[in-house]
Amino acid sequence: MRLIHDGKFRWSIETQKMLRGLVGFRCETYGGSGVRNVIDVVETEIFGLGNEHVLRDSCRALGIPVASCCIENLILDLKKRYGGDAENSYAIWLGRYEDVKESYCGPDETPERVPIPTDALVLSDMGPEGALFVWRKPKW
Repeated sequence: MRLIHDGKFRWSIETQKMLRGLVGFRCETYGGSGVRNVIDVVETEIFGLGNEHVLRDSCRALGIPVASCCIENLILDLKKRYGGDAENSYAIWLGRYEDVKESYCGPDETPERVPIPTDALVLSDMGPEGALFVWRKPKW
């Protein structure tokens, strides 16, 4: 498992459990868009939803220095890792079953189980609110 961070940061207990089990959960009812391209997800988080922490967290996770942390450098790094338009990427917010069921599912909805590949990166970790994972799509 590749865990990329600055050595001082520790993943939340919730994210550590997902990484150990290589599984997370998600419900699409509240806020699920179905978009999984990492560039689109990151831009929506930062610009569309105003979640500026995603920029800071992602820069830290990818090793982009604080002084160079901006959306342009983040996107350049993601394109280098995942290809020209990052269409080879899969980005998704996941959480533990209990947390997702309580906060993100509709009344009759059951959280969907999502396997996490061993090469996944955690771009942002919000503890019980979930973590933003990204990985390369398999080529079939």
